[in-house]
Amino acid sequence: MRRIAHYWLKAEKWQHTEYAKSLSPVIRSLILSTRSLTYELEALYGASVEVELKQVGYRTIEPELAEYMGIPAGCKGFEREVWLIVGGRRLVYAVSIFSIEHTEERLISILKEAQKPMGRVFVEENIPFEKEALEIATEIKDNKQFEFPVEEGLPVARRYRFSRKDKDGRWFINGAVAEVFSPELLQFKKER
Repeated sequence: MRRIAHYWLKAEKWQHTEYAKSLSPVIRSLILSTRSLTYELEALYGASVEVELKQVGYRTIEPELAEYMGIPAGCKGFEREVWLIVGGRRLVYAVSIFSIEHTEERLISILKEAQKPMGRVFVEENIPFEKEALEIATEIKDNKQFEFPVEEGLPVARRYRFSRKDKDGRWFINGAVAEVFSPELLQFKKER
């Protein structure tokens, strides 16, 4: 997973920062939500969320991320990098990584081929998930790496992990996601 930020704040702490308070309640709620981002964006914009697949592949999970995911350092991971797009506009850059050793092969295969947002894949495949350890980063300096227009301001990122074991204690899924919200999305104002 591309290093997005060097410093992450726990969501409980971030929501009391001046920056969080400066965002509209709708956007603050979106950033702190534990529901599917795909469906949240569709409700917000009243339009379908499309995915632009940037890259999929395998790589070693770096130590800091492995610690965050609660797995041994050096595990091999499957990574998926996408933009979530509404109305032709890139609103969210998202990168997810799954531990190959701790995720069912069937799920990796589905995600490798999917041309749709991960949240939609999970719902359609009836894969329950919960977001855990939600953290927010607001000190992201390089808009160019996410291909957001620089003049619109700085993005905000969040990351979370999700894991699930079956009833016998075998891993079904262990992954982490980082999502970078475009400055355009952060400026969204709900029309009344």
